[in-house]
Amino acid sequence: MEALTKFAMTGPLFHRSLLQLLACAFLLPHAALTQNEKAFAHQQQEAEINARIARWMMQAAGVRDVSGYNVSFYHLALRVEPADQTIAGILTMEARAAIDALREVQLDLFANMSVDQVGGAAASFSRQGDVLTLTLDRSYSSGEVFQVRIQYSGAPTLTGFASFAFVQHATGPIIASLSEPYYARTWWPCKDSPADKADSLYMDINVPSDLMAISNGTLDSSVTANGRTTFYWRHRYPITTYLVSVAISNYASINDTYTFSDGTRMPLRYFVFPQALEIATSDLADTPDMLDYFNSVFGDYPFKNEKYGMAQFAWAGGMEHQTITSLGSFGDYLVAHELAHQWWGDMISPSTWKDIWLNEGFATYAEALYAGHRGGASAYHAYMQRLDTTFPGTVVVNDTTSLNVVFSRTVYRKGAWVLHMLRAQIGEPTFFDLLKRYGSDPRYRFGNATTQDFQNLAESLSGQDLDWFFDQWLQREGRPTLRFAWKYEPHGELLLRVLQEQRGETYRLPITVAAIAGNDTTFFATEFNTKCQNLSFALAQAPAQVAIDPDNWVLETQQPVDFDVFTEDCSLLPQNFALEKAYPNPFQPSASHLAVTFSLAATAEVKLSVYDLTGRLVRTIFRGRLPAGEHNFLAWDGRDDGRRAVSTGVYLLVLEGDANTRAAQKVLVVK
Repeated sequence: MEALTKFAMTGPLFHRSLLQLLACAFLLPHAALTQNEKAFAHQQQEAEINARIARWMMQAAGVRDVSGYNVSFYHLALRVEPADQTIAGILTMEARAAIDALREVQLDLFANMSVDQVGGAAASFSRQGDVLTLTLDRSYSSGEVFQVRIQYSGAPTLTGFASFAFVQHATGPIIASLSEPYYARTWWPCKDSPADKADSLYMDINVPSDLMAISNGTLDSSVTANGRTTFYWRHRYPITTYLVSVAISNYASINDTYTFSDGTRMPLRYFVFPQALEIATSDLADTPDMLDYFNSVFGDYPFKNEKYGMAQFAWAGGMEHQTITSLGSFGDYLVAHELAHQWWGDMISPSTWKDIWLNEGFATYAEALYAGHRGGASAYHAYMQRLDTTFPGTVVVNDTTSLNVVFSRTVYRKGAWVLHMLRAQIGEPTFFDLLKRYGSDPRYRFGNATTQDFQNLAESLSGQDLDWFFDQWLQREGRPTLRFAWKYEPHGELLLRVLQEQRGETYRLPITVAAIAGNDTTFFATEFNTKCQNLSFALAQAPAQVAIDPDNWVLETQQPVDFDVFTEDCSLLPQNFALEKAYPNPFQPSASHLAVTFSLAATAEVKLSVYDLTGRLVRTIFRGRLPAGEHNFLAWDGRDDGRRAVSTGVYLLVLEGDANTRAAQKVLVVK
């Protein structure tokens, strides 16, 4: 068959011819397998899947960059067989050569999917693992457009979060894709990289007539014949492979319309299981309010000329498929999170998975913004506090071979905190201007971005050098841990002492200190930037309380201590009179001395002695005045005051201080 032009692919004859091929030409081999053969095939797939996933992950350190061409258009005609859980498809891909003398192109397709034939500019094909290589009919020069066609079939392997799942709900089947991050290749041949977006996508999905098939964009038409229905979906915005959606079930639908401030009317389409219709109708009623708010802070919903929709699926969470979010439930903040992704993740996608926080951190932060929209500043800050937890690893993902790392709570929640702190750092007006400018910048809009791109824009708008900010919050693990103490001097000076206790380098922390005296609060803007800092502030009246970062704009933990036990070099004096465990114990004098450690809360006259169990003084080790702090002695050589070796047995090591303070410990002497 000759290559078809893009114009021809939009016509009804092309639609019908594809579906005739799917209905007639594919004789799916899996349908003929016995139950034992199916079980054996499944076991083989399970045995191979870990190795395949490992290969994918290694490729995904940047996601395998298939150089040589750029995709401009995908048209996927898909026949889905719920009964035997198979699919058959014809993919037509239009692309543009990015190099001269292009003779081969590579696509990603999981190895268990059969390629039956190729056409268009593809003269032949070969396969190695999960890579499909097409040999073109001639050499193509840089900038030249070509079109290839791939006819394939098989039973998609279920992997990842739920790459292409055939599941039952209470009243019918649910067949749905969830391709993020690397799993589009499990069910259709494509260039499976977030960095190469097709300009548009056509999806023709043929299913049994009692089911609905939902996908990206707008429904151009549907045709029913011979007990099956084909749904023709058309999406005319740039889209990356992991955002391509298939959702098939016996859906009930909820229809609404959203009107933008410029008068544009956009359909809202929700597709839910019949048994969920009542609760979904109630829960999703807040979606227009979310759109109102996000339009005001991010700029208008980016796909306003098509739709915003949601399709229920079996997975517990949500997936931000472009224009058609997949949802397992309908909670407000899940809905808000996935809606925010239409800007952050869909309109602007990460160039590589290292920068996935530009998706997930942004969408998680949008939850907090929406909480503030509904409940005010206190609700916003309370939501941010709920996002605070332990954060293993870094926000920028250094190991993209692990799904647990790519989609960790650090990426989501600490990523949200980075935006929260950036808002404080560059100021509220600049921050919200940044969000709108980032979304409207033609370098990134409907394309891709990196962390450096976002940082560069933040620096340009704020006039600040933010290297230190993005480095310490995105590239470092953990957070600062602060120990602090304060004291008010009667001459009108507030003294503040701060220690950064965390391991590793110190953080640079622009921060607010609040001195609270009754109904009066005085705020001081300062910066913590060294391991130990002694700060002073002019203050007219003594405060009852001093708070560091009272409004929680900085991700840190803190512990106040008494100023009198916190020395100028930020050493913490002992807060009690204590005799630590002597070592070694049992103690063999011929082998070593007995080491003794004790702590003093204040300067004191002390006496360190050894007694036998009758109360007789055996040896005075030390008598004298010592400052507050920890003291270490190689205290005892196992001899009495007459320099005679003591007998084997149990002795008491006794520390005595001022005001009748006393501590004792048993020591066993052995020979």
